[in-house]
Amino acid sequence: MRKFRAFATLTWVETKLFLRDPTATVFSMALPLILLFLLSAVFGNTPSTQEVNGMLIFRGASGAEYYMTVSVMLVSVAIGLLSIPMHLAIYREQGILRRFRASSIPAWSIFASQITVTIAVSAVGSVIMAIVSAIVYHTAAPKELLGVLVAFILATLCFAAIGFLIAALVGTARAAQGITLIVYFIFFLLSGTGPPRAVLPSTARHVTEVIPLTHGLIALQDPWFGWGWSGAELGILLLVTVVTAVPALYLFSRDSR
Repeated sequence: MRKFRAFATLTWVETKLFLRDPTATVFSMALPLILLFLLSAVFGNTPSTQEVNGMLIFRGASGAEYYMTVSVMLVSVAIGLLSIPMHLAIYREQGILRRFRASSIPAWSIFASQITVTIAVSAVGSVIMAIVSAIVYHTAAPKELLGVLVAFILATLCFAAIGFLIAALVGTARAAQGITLIVYFIFFLLSGTGPPRAVLPSTARHVTEVIPLTHGLIALQDPWFGWGWSGAELGILLLVTVVTAVPALYLFSRDSR
């Protein structure tokens, strides 16, 4: 019971800290919403059958539907890759991790509180994106809601785990900010969330295969558009989550001692 109270208190504090952070709000909410309006206005809501390099430009959906799912995914990416590393790097610099240890707060509890906040805020932001898109561009609701929820949660956990690992490896908040911005924009430009993968050069399309956001977007889009669950994409997200979360938890456990 004592550990649960500590976890609940820590989660509540982390939620308030996130909401007070203007940078986190801009990148996790405002930027995806701006991209949604701009790109949906450009490409419209008429399904495209145009192929480039043997691929449908918007995977058989309309531009508005495609970028609506992109905006949903970018909320989780921004929190996982930008907010979490910066937040935890600041904790390290200010000695807060050592204080957590002195208060008998384990590393897993820090992870759990961050993940809880990430999923909750991402879910709220994603619902906002979907509602705005439905009202303005008449995009459709998810065809297979359970599949969408599974893909969304697993992708959110994956990006949070990557963020934890970056925070564990980077020593300062300034370094974390620089590295995460680079990673964020590489993910954005080469995963189909910016330019569709179909229009990318051949080399860039091969690079997209190793970017987790590529698989997260496909895993979300397939059930959303009624194309079934993407078992391979979900498996890749799960693998990346485990491979990044395990060493991150170990490093933070050692770092807080």
